[in-house]
Amino acid sequence: MAVRYDGGALGSFAFPITDPRNQVQYFEDFNSQFIAAADTEYFVVTQSTSGTFALLADGSFQHAGIGALSGGAQTDGQGANLQFLTCHLEPDEAGDYMFEARVRFSTDGSTNSVTDEMFVGLAAQNTDALIASDAIVSNVQYIGLTTTAAECDSGHGTLIACDGTTKKAAGSSAVKLNTSANSGVGVSDFARIGISVRSGVATLWVNGEKKGTVESNLPSSSVLVPTFVAQSNGTQAEMYIDYMMAVFGRSSTAK
Repeated sequence: MAVRYDGGALGSFAFPITDPRNQVQYFEDFNSQFIAAADTEYFVVTQSTSGTFALLADGSFQHAGIGALSGGAQTDGQGANLQFLTCHLEPDEAGDYMFEARVRFSTDGSTNSVTDEMFVGLAAQNTDALIASDAIVSNVQYIGLTTTAAECDSGHGTLIACDGTTKKAAGSSAVKLNTSANSGVGVSDFARIGISVRSGVATLWVNGEKKGTVESNLPSSSVLVPTFVAQSNGTQAEMYIDYMMAVFGRSSTAK
């Protein structure tokens, strides 16, 4: 039997969308139509002293476009929190949902720019730092991949969820983020980081492979938006985003 592109992360959802009555789809490919200048109605960058987000120059890659999120400095704790405000996902209304981003933690495909203060996923809109002192906060609702030292082994990432009070992680070494020569992903090439939530169970998918689950403390009441964090720790954090997408159920009673 053929393996699905998403390894099963999409569940019963169709992508591209086939029935707009039943699901909502959000997709950003960072092509030439993307508004690279700061547009606070579309996206917002919250700096921890430094940090930038910009579209790479045309011709940098052969496919579509790339959004580049940089810590901006090597200083520990400095960097940026990036959120896209036009994708609004309400877990209590959406039911099952999924998010995916194709990312690389390197600007040149060889230099490892993974730090212990990074995040890829969905979070409530927040202008305070999502990550501080090598730990992800527990007073904001979110779900995604984190590399924070408090939750992960060095150079690894794991699935993390928080209901706004308590956070829950899927082990400390769910996925190794490194070059393929060092048996890792996300540095030599782009990696597809996916998070699906079905029947109250969150699953982390990396390149279509299941890498861990969380069954408690999932976000349930806040509006979630695509969120990326790149903060430095002596190594300057760098994250290239090829695309991101979210798919979730459409509720007849949703606002």
